[in-house]
Amino acid sequence: MGYLRYVILCLAVVLTVACRRSGAVEDPLLVKAPSVEDVDELCRPLVDGDYGKYVSGMLSASDKSETYRRQLTDMMKQRAVIDTEERGGLRDIVVTSVRQSEPHRLYAEAKVSFLYNDGSAETVRVPLVYNDGDWWLR
Repeated sequence: MGYLRYVILCLAVVLTVACRRSGAVEDPLLVKAPSVEDVDELCRPLVDGDYGKYVSGMLSASDKSETYRRQLTDMMKQRAVIDTEERGGLRDIVVTSVRQSEPHRLYAEAKVSFLYNDGSAETVRVPLVYNDGDWWLR
């Protein structure tokens, strides 16, 4: 009977340690969804005219050359000139919703309304991806 108690006690200790260890590692597929503030922080540089900062929030540009990132920045500036000619320029943005992908929680989508100086507005879907502990523009 003493041997059986010893075996049960050992099993209980092993199970307790195993359960604690399994909870210590964060499952990357269960990351927290980006907040409205996170998305606003990624998109706000467009309103501020800081196109280089906007490009630096793009995961696709993070591992590219400085020349490539500069070209993307120049394209963003050109788009802003067109927006200014057509709509008076970008006045503000409003993040209206953020939805995390259910099957693969490393992806999310935000709806962002772009408000222009001529009173018009445009709502776009902004894809996001989680990488190395941060949310990025996809």
